[in-house]
Amino acid sequence: MQALELDENYGQAQKEGLLWFFETLSQKFYEQILKDRKSDFKKIFQSDAVKKAFQFLGHNTGLSFLFQIQEADELAKFVHSRLN
Repeated sequence: MQALELDENYGQAQKEGLLWFFETLSQKFYEQILKDRKSDFKKIFQSDAVKKAFQFLGHNTGLSFLFQIQEADELAKFVHSRLN
């Protein structure tokens, strides 16, 4: 992703970052994607990221991601949904 940005291929870098994020739920990619983005994009992306945490196959990954990005309400919903 950084190599693409160095080549000033920002559109492709963003696509790659989104792809990697949704495959890994990495807090690092999450923060990098949100950096210097418009608020409209941020709101949509944050919402999509939380939804993905609930759908992610590895429950620990989703739980850990929500904890890392400090989404307390969503984290509580996640735990509650897994207990039922």
